[in-house]
Amino acid sequence: MSQPALVVFDLDGTLIDADCAQDWLTFLKQKNWPGACYAETRCAAIMESYTSGEMDMQAYMAEWVKPIMGKPVHDLEALAEEFAFQTVNAHIFVEGIAHVKACLQRGDIVVLISASPSLVVHPIARLLGIKHAIGIDVAIENGQFTSQAVQPFSFGAGKLLCLEQWLQEHQLTGLPLTTMYSDSRNDLPLLNHAQKAMVVNADPFVTEIARRKNWEILFWKSVT
Repeated sequence: MSQPALVVFDLDGTLIDADCAQDWLTFLKQKNWPGACYAETRCAAIMESYTSGEMDMQAYMAEWVKPIMGKPVHDLEALAEEFAFQTVNAHIFVEGIAHVKACLQRGDIVVLISASPSLVVHPIARLLGIKHAIGIDVAIENGQFTSQAVQPFSFGAGKLLCLEQWLQEHQLTGLPLTTMYSDSRNDLPLLNHAQKAMVVNADPFVTEIARRKNWEILFWKSVT
C-alpha cells in the first residue's frame, strides 16, 4: 500500500492575500482593545525586516502577545473565530482553495504551517477546510494566555523542525514532504526539503531561485 502524499501550505501571502498576525492587531484596535494600537505599531516596525529574511520573531511575539496576556483563552478563541470569518474570509486566494481541495480529494495529508500565532491560524485553517495546522503557540496558565511564546517557532528553519515534530506526534515519522507551497524566502528550508516546490506570488529573489531550481512558479490573484 503506497504512502499518502504530504502537502504543506504556507498561509500569509500563499493562501491569503493578508498578514493575519498584523491584521489581528488591527482588528483588536478597531474594537478599542487595550494595548492593541501600541502592539500594532511595534509589530509593524519589526515586520519591516521580514522580506529580507532578517526578522526577529522572538521580539515580534514579545510585542504581539501583550494585548492578549492575562486574557481568558476561551474569549480570545471566540474572537479569533470572528476575525477569521469577518476579516480574513475576504482575502482568500480562489486558486489556493482550488489547490487545497484538489489535494484533499486525492486523499493527501494537508498541513498548514504558518509563522503567525496559532490563535489566529487555527480558525483560518478551519475556514480553508484544512484539518491540520501549525502556528506559533502562546503558553497558557490557568485558562489564560501568558507572555511566553512557545519555541520552536514555526518560522524559517523552525518550520521544518515543527513539521518533523508534528509527524512524530501523528506517528508519521519518515513520511516524505511531497509538495510545499509558499511565497516566502523564509520558507526556503521547507521548499528545498520538498520533493516538489510550488512558489506562489513570490518576490524577485525567491522567483530567481525557483527558476534556477526549476520549481513551479504560480501567480494567484483572485480573492474571494
